[in-house]
Amino acid sequence: MSRILNLIGRGRLTLVKDDKDVQRLQISEGNTGSDEGESLTDDIAMIGLFGLSSNAPEKTEVVLLRLGGDRSQTIAIGANHRPSRPTNLAPGDTMLYRAKDSARGAYIWLKDGMLQIDAAAGDVMVQNAATVTVKASTKVRLETPTVETTGDFVSRCDGTSVSLNALRDAYHLHKHTGGTISGNTGTTDHDV
Repeated sequence: MSRILNLIGRGRLTLVKDDKDVQRLQISEGNTGSDEGESLTDDIAMIGLFGLSSNAPEKTEVVLLRLGGDRSQTIAIGANHRPSRPTNLAPGDTMLYRAKDSARGAYIWLKDGMLQIDAAAGDVMVQNAATVTVKASTKVRLETPTVETTGDFVSRCDGTSVSLNALRDAYHLHKHTGGTISGNTGTTDHDV
């Protein structure tokens, strides 16, 4: 009977070792022993979802499954950190989030009619992509004081393309000689 009662357990995360192909946890199951103290179990494998990896903060609640009710054959199958878990999501919403100082940090929120990304004042980087394409039916709006590029900016790239670098170079080569321009005579040069 005790093996059946021991099939499923709950504990709190105290330590994570995340340097191997399977994450290993130390779990406190508090008040489980006869001395009513906490029971620490080391080297519990965390079995997560494919394609998703996380390192939960200390004191995260963990659901434990004990194969055959044997405490020495324990695996962790779920985790929840209450202080950082997003709440009040609408039915059908999904959020990928990060804990930050016991509160929600950065997140990606898939909600009805919108994908919302909040970097929580951090940086966002897309890297190692051959091409990044953003398709918007109306417009792309950037609310920022500066837009930078390390290369050229090309307009109408699928038609008669125009390079901003080529326009700037043509502007630099363009000179007016002779005549009067704004009351001045001679060669007029300009710089951008």
